[in-house]
Amino acid sequence: MMRVLFLFIQLLLLLAVPAASASTDLSKLIQEGDLHWSENRLVEAESAFRKAIEKDPDSSLGYSRLGALLVMQNRAGEAVTAYQEAIIREPDNANYFTALSIAYLHMGYHEMARTMAQRAAELDPGMKQAEDISQYIDAKMKRMSALAAQKAHGSAEPEGINHEEGTLQSHP
Repeated sequence: MMRVLFLFIQLLLLLAVPAASASTDLSKLIQEGDLHWSENRLVEAESAFRKAIEKDPDSSLGYSRLGALLVMQNRAGEAVTAYQEAIIREPDNANYFTALSIAYLHMGYHEMARTMAQRAAELDPGMKQAEDISQYIDAKMKRMSALAAQKAHGSAEPEGINHEEGTLQSHP
């Protein structure tokens, strides 16, 4: 989970830079939202990002910042919608697909997360975050498969645990 948080923070840094084409009003609202967020005034931050969206509904920036805030508040379902809106407006932005991947990962939708990370890597083959997310998902799915196989074979516990004594037993 710490790795996902680290990846998310890296992604936030990528998304934090407003686009040069953004209007002055939009930029001010995004900056206001970022300031509120940095001071842990999350309701005000969300309000500023939503105002930015109202001010310029064709801009992807307001949606991406709102999505990032929502993921950090464990509101991944809402974040998915915000990131989808950002992607509709800027379909070639690998950062948005990476962010969407993280939101899906928070929801436990591993296949969707992997698909979005793969799309990000297609758009930007050098994007390390997308590769890291894909590797994390692959490792997690491998662990989940191993646990499912253990349960299917009737041993939900790792081998070597003596339930009567509560101790580990070594195997020669």
